[in-house]
Amino acid sequence: MGRLLILTALTLALLLVAQSTLQHATWLTLTLSSSHGDCGSWDALAVVVRVVDGDTFRARITCVSGAFSGRVSVGTEYRVRLADVNAPELGTVEGERARSALESLIQGRTVMLDVDGVGVFDKYGRIIAVAYIDYNETHILNINKWLVEEGHARMWDHPNEFNPETWELYKPKERTVAETEAKGSEDTRIHAALALVATIVIALLALTLLRRPKH
Repeated sequence: MGRLLILTALTLALLLVAQSTLQHATWLTLTLSSSHGDCGSWDALAVVVRVVDGDTFRARITCVSGAFSGRVSVGTEYRVRLADVNAPELGTVEGERARSALESLIQGRTVMLDVDGVGVFDKYGRIIAVAYIDYNETHILNINKWLVEEGHARMWDHPNEFNPETWELYKPKERTVAETEAKGSEDTRIHAALALVATIVIALLALTLLRRPKH
């Protein structure tokens, strides 16, 4: 009789653990999916429509983070002014070369925007940002820094949130929000499944012991 009570209590306890873990997995998935957009850690994502000159381009916004959703609209085309760099004016050989270089780098591509949180726009209505593009599987390229490194622009530090002296040409890619959510949800589901399997195994062992004839 004592063995029966112990096995029954152990089985019930494991069932409660499995149920709690499964509920936590569902809660975690819903919480993550409702608290993040598709921009990952970026302020905005955009597709480059046209390069205007060596430090300005037009782009259609495809995603905006919560911090800028009231000022920047998805689906709208904006002019983007690359922060803290200045390219030569169009009409000069250097200016045309800078525009051509930037066009070759970003035309038609998706750019990731770190938008200036101080002003967002300049006095001409252009979004002020540091822009990045995918470079390879592990790194992204800082477009602002690239223009300076390639000799197509010079640094011109303005009163904004950025410090161009700290820029790096390449940055390691961060795990995207979608990847982070998928990994967290997968790990939680695995733990829940393992707890459930353990419960079933213990329950089967308990039934086997109970059916064993007494001597």
